[in-house]
Amino acid sequence: MVNSPQIQQKELILQFLGNLKTQKNETVSAVEFAKNKAVLKIVETIKNEKESVLIEVLEIIKNQFNISSDDLAKLLMSNEILVPIEIFAERKLSLLQSLVKYLRENKNNTNKKISDLLIKDNRSIWLAYEKAKQRKAEVFTITKSELNVPLLIFKGKDSLLGPLVLYLKSLGFSNRNIAEKLNRGETTISTIYRRSLQKNG
Repeated sequence: MVNSPQIQQKELILQFLGNLKTQKNETVSAVEFAKNKAVLKIVETIKNEKESVLIEVLEIIKNQFNISSDDLAKLLMSNEILVPIEIFAERKLSLLQSLVKYLRENKNNTNKKISDLLIKDNRSIWLAYEKAKQRKAEVFTITKSELNVPLLIFKGKDSLLGPLVLYLKSLGFSNRNIAEKLNRGETTISTIYRRSLQKNG
């Protein structure tokens, strides 16, 4: 049976990481890891993998190279558009409405630009923003975010909660932590996580 391209890609990534550690013959520091151009290329590659593959590879990177969740998040988010996690705790709005409102009002993006970034229909972005303005007139005021989330995890996704939960889990957050950050029930987060794994497995 021939492995799928995604499985083959994952095996190549894991093989590369294993070789890197063997060559160093010691635990690679977070700084050395982040500076390695080949590693950066691998990181760019796994960003485009299915969420389940990404989570598995991230766990291996964290464990084998003794890299903290914070350092790994910084590496993954380099050169990425970031959004503060606090905007997703606003229960007046859907996640999409919160995201579009933030990108429009705090980052001065047009609907067309947001549509391109998320690979979504321009009208759905327009509608999300109009509803967001009706439900929350004031602009998001976040001076310093506890955690920034890379916009790319939402790219081309119909629903935003699943990818967001998967990303936070990949950083080592528990269901309870995620529930608190997103202002949602722990049972809801657990259900979303399980369904997302099944969908992307």
